[in-house]
Amino acid sequence: MRRFLVILLTTVLVTPTAAARASTAAEPSPSPTVTTSSEPSPDPTPEPTAEPDPVEPAPTDPPPSTPSPTVTLDVTSVRVWARTTASLAGRVDGASPTSALQVTRRSGDRWTALGGTSVVVGSDGRFTAKVPAAAGRTTVRVELVDAGAVVAASAPADVVGAAAPSTARIAMPKAVTDYKKAKVAASWRTVDGRAVSARLAVEFRRSGTRTWVRSGTVTLRAGKGSTYVKPRYDGRWRVRSFGTSTVLPTHSSSVYVDNRPPGSVVRLPKGTPGPRIRLAAQPRAARVSADATVSRIPTAMWRSMRGRSWHAGCPVGRDHAAGRPRQLLGLRRLRPAR
Repeated sequence: MRRFLVILLTTVLVTPTAAARASTAAEPSPSPTVTTSSEPSPDPTPEPTAEPDPVEPAPTDPPPSTPSPTVTLDVTSVRVWARTTASLAGRVDGASPTSALQVTRRSGDRWTALGGTSVVVGSDGRFTAKVPAAAGRTTVRVELVDAGAVVAASAPADVVGAAAPSTARIAMPKAVTDYKKAKVAASWRTVDGRAVSARLAVEFRRSGTRTWVRSGTVTLRAGKGSTYVKPRYDGRWRVRSFGTSTVLPTHSSSVYVDNRPPGSVVRLPKGTPGPRIRLAAQPRAARVSADATVSRIPTAMWRSMRGRSWHAGCPVGRDHAAGRPRQLLGLRRLRPAR
């Protein structure tokens, strides 16, 4: 009986469900209907929201700007005498306490440190650079160096070392005996007073001529020097320079030197009888020593000698003079009194 009830309930419950499924499969589902509206639907209006008030940033001071350091020169070229010192003035701005100024020179495409320079900087940034001037043109600039690096440099400037005018002087005795040495003292300085150490040529011009002949050289140290010459004729002497890379050519003024023959002036004592005779100027000796010979004394000369240069008792008489052998005598030429 219980089994019968279970089967009956199962049949009742399953049958309507199957019928519904069959009905659904037999009838097609209706197509969906689309309704077209001429007015678009209004957009939904957003609800207003409360916005916070803008917050303005607090004003801040801009960071201070640090200017780049600069180096400027007052001149682009300076001309001085060679082997002197040139002064370059300028100004440096924005330099740090650890920086320093230096002078460099252009060597091709490079800048190298120039020795012998000095830079003095004032509290206002003005500076003076001392630069040695070599002969010719040297291009330099002033650099600001910090921690071994160049942070600023001036525009290039030319330092021109020009050859300086000079003055040479000579000093000699006014008269010198023939074949005796005469001292030549010379000096040479530039127009600004600097001593020149070099060689000067010693030149001579004989009286009555216009040609200067080189007779030797004199070496100068610290601008002074001396040498010796042996004059043979009256004339003028001077020293001459042909110039150097730093000093222009020049020559001294000339001095006149009287070349006198050897011997002494014969001066007769007062009251000496006989006429006074002025002899003509004697020619210069052709040799260093006299070349004398002994021969018979002419009658006229013997008459003049008796009682003057010969008297009774002299070891050699007139008759013996011609018989003596030829010999060199230490004769001296006599120069008439002036």
